[in-house]
Amino acid sequence: MPDQDARTPPSQTVERVSEQPMMFKRRSRANHTKPWDADDIDQLAALIFARKTIPQIADALGRSQEAVRTKANDLDFLPKRARRKSVSTTGMLV
Repeated sequence: MPDQDARTPPSQTVERVSEQPMMFKRRSRANHTKPWDADDIDQLAALIFARKTIPQIADALGRSQEAVRTKANDLDFLPKRARRKSVSTTGMLV
């Protein structure tokens, strides 16, 4: 049976957890759930064509990277990625 003195009371456990630094800090997005308006789309287009990265655009617009990527893809602002051609071994003669 574990020694009762070796156990840490829950109140001290909570203190220890709160004293640890946070590794990842969630950013609050000002435009979360706000629909895209014409000004947002114009700014998105300008930033994309200025060759800014998705994280830079997301920070500038106050939106998540996924929201920026999705909207840019919906509007065909991002170049299509080249796909690798698969090599089929089933069509080879042996």
